[in-house]
This record gives sequence, C-alpha cells and structure tokens, in this order.
Amino acid sequence: MKQKLNAIRLLMKGHGQQEVADAIGVSVATIRNWRTNWDRSGKEGLQAKHKGSRSRVSPEIRAEIEQVIEIKREIDGRTVTGKLIVGYLKKNTN
Repeated sequence: MKQKLNAIRLLMKGHGQQEVADAIGVSVATIRNWRTNWDRSGKEGLQAKHKGSRSRVSPEIRAEIEQVIEIKREIDGRTVTGKLIVGYLKKNTN
C-alpha cells in the first residue's frame, strides 16, 4: 500500500507515469492501473482485492515446517530461507 500511495503522490506532483514506474520499480501498466483505481475509489481502490490461493500444504506438514523453523532458529540463530522450506517440502510430500 505504501508503494502505491507513493506512486500516486508522485503522479499528483506532476511526474510522468514512466518516471514513476522507473522510480518505484514497476511497469507503466501497473502505475496506470493504480491511478485508475485511485481515481475511481481513492485509497480503497488501492487495496488488494484477492485473498490469495488456498494452501496445498496440509495442516500436519505446516506444523512440521513450523517445528523445523523453530529448531533451526534455536540451533543456528539464523532466519530460515524459503529455499530450505521448499527443499523440506519436496523431500516430505507426495
């Protein structure tokens, strides 16, 4: 949301869509969509409209992953990476 509002602010200050897209790191089409949604509905128009997809990970596997993450943090004090979790899922599912 912060990124979208910053883009709108830059547009309102007179910056061009391409300039804003380059500064924010998104496409001009994305900037155009954000501006259209802002013009139609204000801040509410910038809210994400989807809730994401349903997880394909079972509650049991999710609990195991959470345990792996906690154990890993306790052992190394490191943040577990997505790569580690994906590897774990590949070895322990299907």
